[in-house]
Amino acid sequence: MAAHLMRVSLRQALKRSANLGAVYNLTNVRHDSTKSPKWNNNNVREDLATAYRGIFEYGLSEGICNHLTAIAPARKGKDYVALVIPYGLHWCEVTPEKLVGLNSNEKLVEGDGEADITAMKIHFGIYRARSDVKCVMHCHMPYATSVACLEKPVLEMIHQNSARFYNRFAFDLGYTGLATADEEGDRLARVLGDKTILFMGNHGVLVAASTIHEAFDTIYYVERACMYQVLASATGKKLNVIPDELCEKISKQFYADKTYMLKHFQAVKRMLSNSDVDAF
Repeated sequence: MAAHLMRVSLRQALKRSANLGAVYNLTNVRHDSTKSPKWNNNNVREDLATAYRGIFEYGLSEGICNHLTAIAPARKGKDYVALVIPYGLHWCEVTPEKLVGLNSNEKLVEGDGEADITAMKIHFGIYRARSDVKCVMHCHMPYATSVACLEKPVLEMIHQNSARFYNRFAFDLGYTGLATADEEGDRLARVLGDKTILFMGNHGVLVAASTIHEAFDTIYYVERACMYQVLASATGKKLNVIPDELCEKISKQFYADKTYMLKHFQAVKRMLSNSDVDAF
C-alpha cells in the first residue's frame, strides 16, 4: 500500500472509532471481557496505532526500533493476542491493519510480517509477571535515555512532572545486551516489580500500564521530567529538590483522577485524524 494511502487509512479508522477511550484495565480478562464490548480487537488496534503515530509525532521514537504492545481479544476464537508493529515498518507508516498479533506462545496468529524478537522477549516477560498490565511501551527517548545511561541514575524530584512519578519507577543496572531470551524479559519484570516505569541502564525506558492511554501519557511525561532535569543540570547550578512529603502529595494528586491521561490521548487522536495526509 502506498504511504499516503496508509495515512488516509489511519485517519479514516480514527474517524470511524465510536469510542475514543476504550477501557482495557480488566483485572480478569477472560471473565470480564464479555461485559466490556468496547474492548475489542479493532479498538485496541486503533488506539495502539494512534500511540505509535503520536509518539513518532512527539519525536520519541528511534528509527524502526523500539516497540509498543497491547493485549487484545483475538479476532478469531476466545484467546487473546499481543498486538505489535511488524519489524521493519516505520512508525509513521503504522495503521491498525498493519499491526500483527502474537499468541501467548509468541507465535504470529494475526497479520503479516514478524515481530522484533526483543519486543517479544521484553514485553512478554512483563505480561507474564503482571496480570494488571495490558500495555507495555519501550522507547529510547533522548532525555530519559540519557538519565538511564548515568553510572548512578536518579530521577531528581525538581519539577511536578518528576514528583508525579514519585515511588513509581525503578532502575535496572544489569544491562546484558540485546534481549533475545525469555530469561531477560523475566529479569526485567523482576526489576520493575510493581512499578510503572523502568529506566533500563545503557538502553532506554519501559512503561507498563493497564491502558494504552495511560502508558502513552506516562511515557510522554517521563521524557518531559527528564528533559527538565537534564537542562537544569546543564546550568551547573544546584537543583531545587522538592521535599519527599510534598512529592508524595503531588503524586497522589495526579493519580486521584487519571482523566487527564485519556483527554491527552483523545487530543492526539484528533490531531492525527485532522492532519493533512502530507503532514506525516
